[in-house]
Amino acid sequence: MSFFSGSLAAIAAIGLLTVATPSKAGELKVGGNGPIIVKQVKLALNGVNDGCPDEIALIARVETSGPGNVDIRYRKAGGGASNVITVQATKTQNGKYVAKHVQPFTVDKATNTKYMVEAGAKVSPWVPVVKSCGLAGGPDEIAQPKQVHKAQLAIKGPTTTVCPNQATISGWVFTNYAGPVQVMIARKGQGVGQPTTIEAKPAASGQFIASFSRTLPIVTAIDAEYRLLVSGGSGVVSNWVPLKASCAIGGGPDNLGG
Repeated sequence: MSFFSGSLAAIAAIGLLTVATPSKAGELKVGGNGPIIVKQVKLALNGVNDGCPDEIALIARVETSGPGNVDIRYRKAGGGASNVITVQATKTQNGKYVAKHVQPFTVDKATNTKYMVEAGAKVSPWVPVVKSCGLAGGPDEIAQPKQVHKAQLAIKGPTTTVCPNQATISGWVFTNYAGPVQVMIARKGQGVGQPTTIEAKPAASGQFIASFSRTLPIVTAIDAEYRLLVSGGSGVVSNWVPLKASCAIGGGPDNLGG
């Protein structure tokens, strides 16, 4: 099976970008019309839609010191690699020399991976490709169940003993889907606060992460522990996190509550 699969239909929407013909496998080479140097390599993702199958495209952009042929190769996380592909660097309207290439492929099942492209001794940053697909491949298949993997909580308390003061509380929920996540904060030995909805979004790591950050006012001494609970997360909770403040200077009624 080839590194990429899919039709070339996505190219029509890209405009002047074209797909080059793969060259022979081997070392990546730069040149053709004289020695040139690869200055920068970038990779972008185009055409990601909801549902599956979905035809998307990787777009490689290689900036060089002059005109000529450049060999590129796509790499997939986990060890997959494309054939060596030769593209030509030409002068653009802004005076730079750039080689562009579009690699279309079809995603027909749930995917969580990433790609990069290399040219000469230069490589692009990794680009994540993440799709949950839902009813992947057709109506007869079962949608992928939503799962909450873990929750984390962090609290940064006041750095002085003066009150009134404040602490900063931050939380993260890791899921296998993009969408709303309902969370609550519990104080040990007391009650659970009101539920709050946060949004899980694709992260650079290829995961889906929902996060929040807010301040808590402190006006009197406190020595407590808090944790994050995820509604509908099948019992997923964070670790207990301490919050301490002596409030040796100043004070007032405790308004952190449960």
